[in-house]
Amino acid sequence: MSFLTDLVSLDLTALALLALAAWLFLTWGRADFWKADVWLAPEPASPTAMTSSVTVVIPARNEAETIARTVSSLTRQTFSGPLRIIVVDDQSTDATAAEAEGAATNHVPVETVSGTALPPGWSGKVWAMAQGLERATSDAQQPDYILFTDADIEYRPATLDKMVRKADADGLTFVSFMARLDARGIWGKLLIPAFIYFFQLIYPFKRANTRYDSLAAAAGGCFLVRREALDAMGGLAAIKGEIIDDCQLARALKHARPAHDTLTTLTHDVTSLRDNRALDSIWNMVARTAFTQLAHSWLALAGTLLGLLLTFVVPVWALLAWVAGSAPWHDGLMGGAALLLMARTYWPTVRLYGLSPVWAFSLPGAAVIYCGATITSAFRHARGSGARWKGRSYAAG
Repeated sequence: MSFLTDLVSLDLTALALLALAAWLFLTWGRADFWKADVWLAPEPASPTAMTSSVTVVIPARNEAETIARTVSSLTRQTFSGPLRIIVVDDQSTDATAAEAEGAATNHVPVETVSGTALPPGWSGKVWAMAQGLERATSDAQQPDYILFTDADIEYRPATLDKMVRKADADGLTFVSFMARLDARGIWGKLLIPAFIYFFQLIYPFKRANTRYDSLAAAAGGCFLVRREALDAMGGLAAIKGEIIDDCQLARALKHARPAHDTLTTLTHDVTSLRDNRALDSIWNMVARTAFTQLAHSWLALAGTLLGLLLTFVVPVWALLAWVAGSAPWHDGLMGGAALLLMARTYWPTVRLYGLSPVWAFSLPGAAVIYCGATITSAFRHARGSGARWKGRSYAAG
């Protein structure tokens, strides 16, 4: 029994050492992803009128609750260039089209396109985007930019002006804003800042925003792209079957125009209207795409789960084991040091959402829940149901 106890102690010591090493690397070796400091710098107001034109494409399926607020916020933009809004009603069974048309104004035209049946090999959102893009480019006067936006996003009045001026000034292929998500309620506070944190961990913005790095990232809820860049990548057919459409589109655009920079940032100017107070809302958001993110690889799933447990759970285990007297002091020291580094790196994102510093220590709990959602995603794939969203199920491929 003493031998087994010593063996477990040695294993915990090794795991705690690995966890601490992981946090030392994440803190100083992952492009400062955790600092949450990649923002579009404010610029002085310019009296110069815009000449660039923008067509907004909104793929919308059963979005009657939010589409009017999205369209209305876009019609109120201070953007002075030519602006047009196209809503693709993706075979909704609610009043999405009527709500969108009711939010139109005299000075910003809003056109509703009735989406057609989903062709084989296409994901629903990308097909709706493609139909909107086709309509946007069907006239002789081609728009300079396309703004792809979700139907549950609200924009502050100067947002579009900021994005286009930045893209024009720096010759950017695209500008994407990470919308501020709803973090109300216990589940929102626990899981939404963690979602933003993990996204930046996987896609460090400072790496994604340079032409010299192959990593590409974007937030599909707010994605301004040069129309000519879409032409260069062969249009949306290049990503027609993608479920994680935003990052795949960013990758395709970046590879098609490798000599140009891109910009993905945090923002307070764009807000998601989706209610995240219920656990199942966030759970299903992750379960829809997690196994796709892992390329449907069971080996990658096992590695990801082991990595999450090592990085986020082992430090808690080591510290509690020392407190309980079942582990030596150095295990507790390594576990405590890893937890402090974890909380330190999480604090900027927690602060971004206006939460108490105490929430900086909640990341292990969020990581365990995201492990569960990832496993759910894999089980859905194994059952053949694939990704599910808005009443559609995409067969596992």
